[in-house]
Amino acid sequence: MERIARFGRLKANAVHEYRLLHQEMSAELLDAHRKAGFRNFSIYLRGVELFSYVECDNWELALAKFSTFPIAQDWSKRVSYLLDEPLEWEV
Repeated sequence: MERIARFGRLKANAVHEYRLLHQEMSAELLDAHRKAGFRNFSIYLRGVELFSYVECDNWELALAKFSTFPIAQDWSKRVSYLLDEPLEWEV
């Protein structure tokens, strides 16, 4: 099992919208996470700082599979708009 984490930062005025997006995650998006192989996905938000953690068997395969789902592509666009800087995942 691989454990992957990342740090990032939201734009100062994006915290409220970021929280709303994550409260409204659809069953379809959660299913895409599961089908891609992600487990134990957690995001911690403190102010504008983000810490994300996820587990999977094969990070590169899970990420590639997740990116094929249209709902994942849409989600990534919506969230990336709120980020102060692109987030890179660390293996």
